[in-house]
Amino acid sequence: MGSHQLVVLEGPKARSLWAHRKEDCVGGPCPIHKRSKHHMREWTQHWRMDSSFMERICPHGVGHPDPDCGNADPVHGCDGCCRPTEQKLTRNRDTEELSAWWDKVLEIARS
Repeated sequence: MGSHQLVVLEGPKARSLWAHRKEDCVGGPCPIHKRSKHHMREWTQHWRMDSSFMERICPHGVGHPDPDCGNADPVHGCDGCCRPTEQKLTRNRDTEELSAWWDKVLEIARS
């Protein structure tokens, strides 16, 4: 426990990152080792060192919190790309999880 490994993040412009080892990855999902089938999977992952969470960069260049990152702040400069649609999701569980995540984003934005 406690050691790290070099991992390659997802996406066309992804970089490498020192992260926890797969063996030490508990719970789930995880944006590095236990990625769900969300609609942002093809977007480049970017580790936010200032906030310590993973985001995905949409085709318009906007950073959106990675749905698999449990500690991400859902408030962000949004262009609407992170809003899931039924056509983009593959399983009912993904739909429920991402819809709940989006509801949290809207709740925080309204407060």
